[in-house]
Formats: sequence, C-alpha cells, structure tokens
Amino acid sequence: MTDIGKGPSGPEPRGFQGIFNRLLSFDELIGGQLLKILYYFGLAGIVLWALVVLVGSLAMAQYSPGAALLGLIGAFFILVLGTLFWRFTCELWMVIFKIHDRLGEIRDRLPPR
Repeated sequence: MTDIGKGPSGPEPRGFQGIFNRLLSFDELIGGQLLKILYYFGLAGIVLWALVVLVGSLAMAQYSPGAALLGLIGAFFILVLGTLFWRFTCELWMVIFKIHDRLGEIRDRLPPR
C-alpha cells in the first residue's frame, strides 16, 4: 500500500520552490484552494452576464417596453438563480474534497496490515 496523502518527511521548502514542489508531488490536493478562486471567477461571470442582459433590455425599451420588462426580470433571475446554482455546485465539489480528506484521516487511524 502506498502512502498517498501523507506529507513528505522533513521541512518543506518555502516560497516559489515550495509551491512548485506541492504542484508536482501530488502529496496534497490543491483542488480546494483552486475551487475558491474558480468560485469568484464564476461569480464575476454571472454578474457580467446579468449586466449584459440588463443593458440589452434597457436598449430594447425604445422598441418594446414589454420585452424590456421581461429582460429586466430575466437579468434579476439570472443574477439570483445563477449565483445560487453556482454556489451549490461549488459546495458539492468542496464536499467531495472534504470526503477525500476524511477518508485519509480514517485510513491513517487504521492499524497497519
């Protein structure tokens, strides 16, 4: 059985070399940290998408006030529901990473074979 998930013995190098070693070693998952960054990029994309729909609906107001109103309502729903869906999706991925961490803790507590 391999020691997947157990850190290397000895002090870990700091700075860029430490980050580079962590990236290449696969001793530790970096998905949790990357997921937080991805969440904020996705949130910015949702806000940008809602703003594009909002501006488009305001530009359409001179031709069709009813369609502009639907566009305003749509921009609101994109913002609210898109944010909720994106948060839920990212939380599911975080649960998967936490399950991995917990399974590693359970494995470390088991007696050796």
